Amino acid sequence: MEISGRDRRDGGGLRRPAHHHDRGGRPSATRIVTNMYFGNTAVTENGGYMLSQVHCPRGTVVTGGGFRIEGFGFLVENSTPFNAVDGGPAVGWSADGFEPPGNGRTTLTAVVMCAS
Repeated sequence: MEISGRDRRDGGGLRRPAHHHDRGGRPSATRIVTNMYFGNTAVTENGGYMLSQVHCPRGTVVTGGGFRIEGFGFLVENSTPFNAVDGGPAVGWSADGFEPPGNGRTTLTAVVMCAS
């Protein structure tokens, strides 16, 4: 008697993952597409607070994010996902911080990874 992948157990008694098949009996796969998006670029010439945000396109999900800095001496305060509604799912990424005076031109750009 053949035991299906769904019912098989390994030696430790743990369930093995079931193999998924399409209607024709062929193994199936889920396609996940991830894209990177860049937000507005905040610029300072002589120090100050900077904020950059970027949203995922409608119908996609935030999977991660970060920021890109060009310049010297920038102090990151936050780099985090944000949501449109308190307690709701993340819809984008936000990065902010402070550039001390005297370091010249600095730019900050938020980056988000979105999956569909």
